[in-house]
Amino acid sequence: MKHRPAALSVSAVLGLAILMLVACSGSGTAPAAPQQIRYGDDPAQFGWLTVPSEQDPGEVSPVVVLLHGGFWKEPWDYTLMSPLAQSLADDGYATWNIEVRRVGGRGGWPTTFDDVAAAIDHLDTLAEDMPLDPDQVVLVGHSSGGHLAMWSLGRDDATVQPVGVIGLAPIVDLHLTDSAAELLGGSAEEVPDRFRLAAPTMDPERVVVLHGADDTTIGADHAVAAFEAGLRVEHLADVDHFEIIEPDSPARPLLAAELARLLDR
Repeated sequence: MKHRPAALSVSAVLGLAILMLVACSGSGTAPAAPQQIRYGDDPAQFGWLTVPSEQDPGEVSPVVVLLHGGFWKEPWDYTLMSPLAQSLADDGYATWNIEVRRVGGRGGWPTTFDDVAAAIDHLDTLAEDMPLDPDQVVLVGHSSGGHLAMWSLGRDDATVQPVGVIGLAPIVDLHLTDSAAELLGGSAEEVPDRFRLAAPTMDPERVVVLHGADDTTIGADHAVAAFEAGLRVEHLADVDHFEIIEPDSPARPLLAAELARLLDR
């Protein structure tokens, strides 16, 4: 994957938050503030929850769960999605930007998948004390996070049932990605059952794919696979693998429109 340390560092994310705070201070409207919440005992089992700063009493917010990319590996982490999470919270959505155990840090099969399931289901617990609507949840996953988001739609034991997935340059076919063998502990020939169980859910009613035409990290073969499976694929001209998750990306208006469609807003 193409590395952008300046754009993806924790310090850069904090700097962005400070700039947003300064920008909003003149209008009297403070941006929503994220809070770290644990959903398990492992150090990697946490998420950053951001609730819109302005809500009417008794109002509950739909939730956008963000799943970052990085080929399921460390050191890639939740900070990839932090700017987008803040942008969506400023639009009035609650955002749950989750971290999970990854390959290289106690992740892999099945722990990475277990963490995704636990983090999403934890919204039901959070909704007991926070203004969240666990029945109005959309998953937004980037790259390998898009695969995990689509996979989660197929869980039979889910406490929280997402209404849909928006895949941003998602991995839709594990057989097209060498890193899948590291995630699943073997090749498709060695562990075929794992590849079957880990496959994404290709549901045309609940999944839409956004793919940048300049993406050289997740190739067009994944977009083709999504299209051939019946999914709607939106191609974005002059957008690369990382630009698609930036708040000022040309993909952002389409992401907003898809969220509104899935959540009937």
